[in-house]
Amino acid sequence: MTASRPTWQLLSCHPTSDGDIEYCKCSRYAVVVLQQGHLAKFAVPPTGQL
Repeated sequence: MTASRPTWQLLSCHPTSDGDIEYCKCSRYAVVVLQQGHLAKFAVPPTGQL
C-alpha cells in the first residue's frame, strides 16, 4: 500500500522589500513560508493538535 502524496495550497502571496513571501498549507497540516521560492519557515501542529 502506498501513501498518497500531500497536496499544497497557496494561502497568500505578498511582495515585500526582501522579495515575495508565500504562505502554503499542506493537506497533512504542515505550513511553509517561502521567500523568493526558498524555504524560510516550516511548521507542523503540536502532537495531538490535529
